[in-house]
Amino acid sequence: MGLAKEVVTEVQPVEQSQPVSDGTFSGRSDIVHPEVYKYFNVSSLEGGADLTGIVQWASEGSKSPAHTLKKIKDLEVKLGQPNSGETRLTKINNWIRITKNIKDVNLSYKQEIGSAKEAHQKLLSEIRTNKGSDMEKLNGEIERIQSKYKNSYQQTRARSMNEMSNLKSEYERQLKELKDMRTIYQRGK
Repeated sequence: MGLAKEVVTEVQPVEQSQPVSDGTFSGRSDIVHPEVYKYFNVSSLEGGADLTGIVQWASEGSKSPAHTLKKIKDLEVKLGQPNSGETRLTKINNWIRITKNIKDVNLSYKQEIGSAKEAHQKLLSEIRTNKGSDMEKLNGEIERIQSKYKNSYQQTRARSMNEMSNLKSEYERQLKELKDMRTIYQRGK
């Protein structure tokens, strides 16, 4: 038998592209870093669900696991010692829960205000568009009433003038008759 042949294969280097970083920690927030377990002195079985929520909150905007842990520590210092019978995890989880509820309520208020503003703007635009047609209707009604008034005034004036003319004619006729009677009486004397 011969010597075993040696198979030589060349390995081509593979170019790796560097991921583009936006400056935030791109790690999974549902995986709790072992240092977080050590910090709270709990095992993964004891505080898994509590720590997952805390890590999710802390990893928002974090640049690294270390920054996430620092954010948790800063919050704990800010909140102070837990009350008797309350654990550190419970105190932080309660704060995160309340903060999230406040943000949700504020968001819903902003959405309601936005929809109210939108409805208000829509109503204003409808009023503005209807304003033109309403103004045309009002102007038309004003012109109609003015025309009717002018016609009524002219008719009333013409009627009054006609009546005055008739009265004048009647008085002139009666005056002429009286003058004629006087002349007749003066001759008869």
